[in-house]
Amino acid sequence: MSDYEESQKSRGEEKENDVLGENKDVKHLSTTSTDHHPCYFVFDVLFHNGQVLTNKPLKDRLEVLKNIFQPVESRLEFTPRREMTSKKEVIAALNGAIDNEEEGLVLKNPNSIYKPNARKGWIKIKPDYVDELIDSLDLLIIGGYFGRRTNVVSHFLLGVAVPPANPEEKPSVFHSIGKVGSGYTLTEIHELHQQLKSHWQKVDRKRNKDGSPDGSILWSKEKPDLWINPRLSKIVEVKATELVASDAYMTGWTLRFPRLVTHRGGGAERTDKTWDTCMTTVELDQIRGGSSSGRQLRVGRLLPGAVSPPAKKRRLGGGARSLERPGHLPLHFQSADLKGVEKRADLLRGKEFCVVSGAPPHDKKALEKLVVKYGGRITQNPGPATFAVISDRLNFRMKMIVQSGKNDCVRSSWFLRCLRDCRLLPFKPLDLFGSTQATARQMEKHFDRFGDSYAEDITLEGLKDLLHNILSDEAEQKMEDIPHLPEASLQDMESDVSDLLEEPDEFSLFLGGRFYFDRSSSQELASPAVVLETTLTQTRARMHGAKIASSLEEDFNVTHVIIDQRDVSRLESIRSLNHSRQRKFHLVCSEWLKACVESQRIVPERGFGPDALIRSKRDEPVPELRSR
Repeated sequence: MSDYEESQKSRGEEKENDVLGENKDVKHLSTTSTDHHPCYFVFDVLFHNGQVLTNKPLKDRLEVLKNIFQPVESRLEFTPRREMTSKKEVIAALNGAIDNEEEGLVLKNPNSIYKPNARKGWIKIKPDYVDELIDSLDLLIIGGYFGRRTNVVSHFLLGVAVPPANPEEKPSVFHSIGKVGSGYTLTEIHELHQQLKSHWQKVDRKRNKDGSPDGSILWSKEKPDLWINPRLSKIVEVKATELVASDAYMTGWTLRFPRLVTHRGGGAERTDKTWDTCMTTVELDQIRGGSSSGRQLRVGRLLPGAVSPPAKKRRLGGGARSLERPGHLPLHFQSADLKGVEKRADLLRGKEFCVVSGAPPHDKKALEKLVVKYGGRITQNPGPATFAVISDRLNFRMKMIVQSGKNDCVRSSWFLRCLRDCRLLPFKPLDLFGSTQATARQMEKHFDRFGDSYAEDITLEGLKDLLHNILSDEAEQKMEDIPHLPEASLQDMESDVSDLLEEPDEFSLFLGGRFYFDRSSSQELASPAVVLETTLTQTRARMHGAKIASSLEEDFNVTHVIIDQRDVSRLESIRSLNHSRQRKFHLVCSEWLKACVESQRIVPERGFGPDALIRSKRDEPVPELRSR
């Protein structure tokens, strides 16, 4: 069960006096103004009439909160909340927040206690945490900023291209749009720094007030410490919540809460794009729709269960040549030079293909050359004669083709398998982004809703894809359907997500836990009966999702140390080891495992810790061990 709090942004806009929903500085509001006044929304209470409440569960604190004051509309109100117990309710609530243009949800475990500077039991879910729901922008690095205490570039100034008058030429001027300093790891920032460090040039802030010395980069009030020739720079994919007006950047706009997106292989930069194919000022204007006020980036809706794997993110900013003359295509839509390609086989003879995109080493042009090598024809615009449209991802153009329903749209992996097997393979549901009605009828005739054939034996690779689809199906109520959280938050909240968001699953109870079972030095506890008992306990822990550590001294990822309550001789040495570690572990007896399994939830470790062990050793006689 989880407790859900609604965002207040849109609710404030519905108030008669418009008390919320605008970016107002409360300090400067007139005390006699009837147009605007603060409205205080209360969501928790930590201290009341001399009583500390932080050690009480959230549900108890809320009961206290109800009796503290009477709400006054538009002045003093309770934060709206409701209880939910399934992932369907979470997804419905998130979609409701999206529809109302709210920031997102805050999920809270009713049994969680309040800890300063920690959010254990609290989960924040926003549309921009879900890769499929929000747009991303392909921007060029045009400047850099040194870290506060280091001589290393840790933040980047980003820019968009100004389309040249002649579409055949590459852009020569770039306008600043914002800066980014989050979303990447130390390793990724180091790799990016190594690629760019020899190209950085210092900015003379007195002489270069408006841009780089060569005029290729124009900035405004926000000036970088370093600038880089655009031709030597890299494109990065950036996510943000919205575009807001700002005179600090040359475009007159900037990004709110920007962060870099990491790509396959772990890199921060887009290796599949060249410097001249970044987003343009024209595309920027299209996003904001010509509005003079802030514009939230496109947010979609989350589906509770999709049979096909999640679609890739829509990326905005496909190229600098967006102002095309008739007959000219942007660089990333242009066909490969096929003049020197020799025909190798007739596998694709008589077949026409349209290649939308690909991934290295088989990018768009490489795939087109392979089509010609094996006897096929290439077109840049699919028509009735096109056998299939090929792409590695469901980008914006591919979505438009799929929605038309006029062509079979396949994954590039299907095409490469055809070449590997030297035969034209029949389509399968997992190969398709979308299809014609005729192909869809064939799929329904020969495959079930998960993509499993009624007649053909399945391969190991196909089984993996099939299981992925089954696990993500709505009926399974699995975690894969819950919006993905940032990696840092996921590590802290993994156990809470299992409790809050999905149906009870006894075999994932200890998922994310790493247990070490302390070995007793007592001869009495080395008997076969005790060894068997310990082995069974470890097996039970594994069965419920835990991993077993073989060493405590060398394994720094241990989350729990399990001690036999009949021997606490090593207790002090283990506690001393725990004190010396940066990442602490819980110290519990095996009864804690039993209690968790019986209650089907992670019970608090406090009642099964060292103090409880010592009391049990002192006060409760332990029965003699008998051989089985």
